[in-house]
Formats: sequence, C-alpha cells, structure tokens
Amino acid sequence: MREKFREAGVPSPDFRAIYSEHDMISAVQELGYPLVLKPTYLACSIGVTLLDGTRNPVEVFREVQQDIRENTGDSLLFNEECLFLVEEYMEGCNADWYDNPLYSDYVSVEGMMVNGVYRPVAITDKTPMLSSFTETSHIVPSVLDAEAQDIIVEACRQANESLGLQNCPTHTEVKLMKNRQVGIIETAARFGGWNIIPQINDVFGINLTKAWAEVLLYGDSAQLPSHVLSHSDKARCNMRIYLQDNPLDPSRKYQFEGYEKIDHLLSEGVFIHTETEIPRHTVVSSIPHQNAMSFVSTLDLESADSLVLAESVRSIREGVKLKVRELEDLKMEVHS
Repeated sequence: MREKFREAGVPSPDFRAIYSEHDMISAVQELGYPLVLKPTYLACSIGVTLLDGTRNPVEVFREVQQDIRENTGDSLLFNEECLFLVEEYMEGCNADWYDNPLYSDYVSVEGMMVNGVYRPVAITDKTPMLSSFTETSHIVPSVLDAEAQDIIVEACRQANESLGLQNCPTHTEVKLMKNRQVGIIETAARFGGWNIIPQINDVFGINLTKAWAEVLLYGDSAQLPSHVLSHSDKARCNMRIYLQDNPLDPSRKYQFEGYEKIDHLLSEGVFIHTETEIPRHTVVSSIPHQNAMSFVSTLDLESADSLVLAESVRSIREGVKLKVRELEDLKMEVHS
C-alpha cells in the first residue's frame, strides 16, 4: 500500500520495511525522529508505538514483539514477510480543521469503488485518541466545513484509485495536519469496523452492504450518493470506555465490577441507544501497546447534534468511575 501511494504521489509518510533489528537501526538513521512503529498485519492499533528518541528503538521493537506474542496468541510465524513498518510521524493539527478541541486530528471516510472509480459516502469524526493511537469514538455526521471535506475526499480518491481497486467498499483513515494538509494513514478494501456502517445507515438511510451487492450484481447502486454526505437531522456516536479512563497499574491484574451510572454525564438532548459492558468479574489489565483491547464498555449515543455527542464523550471520559478490585485483594480475602 505504502509503495503504491508513493508511486502515485498520494500524500502519505515516508517509510521503511522492517525485517530485522538491523533494519530498525537503519530506518531511524535515515528517517530521524519522531517515527511510528506499526505491525502490518494486525488491527485496532495493536502494537502501534511512537518512537521519539527517548528509548533505544531496538529495545522498543523487542518489547512490542514480546507483547504481541504473549497477549494475542500470535507467534509471528510469517517471518519471511514484512511484519513491521517504521514510518514518519505525521503531526496533526486539530486547530486548523475544527473550531474546538473536542475532536481528534484524524477522520475516517467510508466509500465505495465502482468500476475503479472512487465514490465517497460519509466522513466520520473522532474524539481525541488514547495513548497517541487508540481510537475512542466515531461520530456521524461530520462537523467539518465543506472546504475541509473536499480536501479529505480528494486525498481518499487518490489513495483508493492508486491501488487499482475495482468494486469494493473502502475504509480510509486520514491525518489532519497544519495548513489543512492531509496524510493518508491507511486504507482498506473493506467496511469500517466498530459500529460505523450501522450508524451511517441510521443517520443517512444508506444500506452500504446492499449497495455493495448491487454494485457487484448490476455495476452500480442507486443507494450510493453523488457526493459525500454531511447533513442529517440525526447524529450517532459509537464510543468505548477504557481501563485507562481510570488509570491502573499496568503491572497488576484486576477484576472488573462495572462502573457508576453515567446518565448525569450526558449533554442535554443525548441519550444512550445501547450500552454493552464486558461481563462482571472479568479479569482485566492494561497491556502496553494494546490499549485498544482494554475497553470495558461500548456505548451507542444518539442526538440531533453531532457537537453535543462530542461533548458527552469528553464528559464521560473525564467523569466515569470504574469499579475494579486488585486480584491480590481478592486472594487476601480468601485466605482470611
């Protein structure tokens, strides 16, 4: 993907393939700091790590590999392939895109390739990330202005068409940088995860799964809009509550016992559409490089206004009170 982007002049970071520790040293020497270390075959930002020069990059590389082996069940068997990349860190600038700090410096864009031509559908705003790279929520419709959306959509068109994709959904992540420059984080020939596709269906009335089937069967779909969608009388947000919202000691394990009610943290006009906690008494811990896997609840919020959803996300993150117990405390109770 990165090679195709470079050949086509798609705005994206310089990078190096990492097959060995020697490659890691060479990449740092050639690209300089800051850098991002990324597994090429995982998801949810697992293993994605910022390299800023404060630690030996080889030690960080070893640590990330060990965490992946121990905590994902992945034994890294595919060692002939490029399992990691190092790439330039794209510095985001929320202030040049949004009017307030409620939003992150990146978005995702759902679209469809139809006979090799990119068709944008909707831009999803994000709230500030956790630990640099862990996603916290997805909100539609976007509050970005028309100029901003045009810039983002054009970059997505270049990225997806450069890969030669023909008839498939696309999920493209875009970094929002200073002076309204963009960088393509990644794109994929698939639907977006979390609850993005059902949200788009609910907010805009577009069934993207049906649209893809019609593209494959008939060569096009009346479901697909002629331009990226940005207006609706309904807004939806899918967010997660993480262990890191009440920071815990990463060296210890805990038993999850729920969290205090959050209704008072919602802005006026916002209600919880669905709320799904992990099972009570689940053993949890904060695993380095795998923050995305330490969520304890998923919420779907609904409102008439995207902005108040973003306000509610910030309020929940700052005010939620998790109920956890250290496993050592439980052992002491059993012995006593």
